[in-house]
Amino acid sequence: MRYLVLIVMLLSGPAVAEEAAAEDEQLEVPGTRNCVSLAAIDRTRVVDDNTILFYMLGPDVYVNNLPRRCNGLKRTDAFSYATSIGQLCSLDIIRGLRNLGGQFVPGVACGLGKFVPITQEQIDLLLAEPELEPEAVQPEVEDIAPEVEDAAPPAD
Repeated sequence: MRYLVLIVMLLSGPAVAEEAAAEDEQLEVPGTRNCVSLAAIDRTRVVDDNTILFYMLGPDVYVNNLPRRCNGLKRTDAFSYATSIGQLCSLDIIRGLRNLGGQFVPGVACGLGKFVPITQEQIDLLLAEPELEPEAVQPEVEDIAPEVEDAAPPAD
């Protein structure tokens, strides 16, 4: 009986994997791309340590949500990449660039995600949300006026 269960599990494994992949494709935004042409990129904007906007020549803009946080990317607001195919792809690695006395030094290596089309309205919403920073705890301070005793008016 144990062998039958094992055989059923082994045979159903690929089907389960195919079903999960099909669900991922259904959730994917139409127009999502694995790669964009380097020649078609007009400019980029780093939104935060997880998100980069790619403004293309023409009306298209793509958002790239990195699979993992890229520490320091927002602070540096610049990144480098190396590719030999004339495209930037979801499997490529970028590095945040730190400016050290006028010299740019590559930082942490981070993987790119897919390039998802984004509308101007969505961009405005994305850029309008402030980064959530923990607020500093301010102690409550009471305004206490010094007590004044009734004093006699000064003598002339």
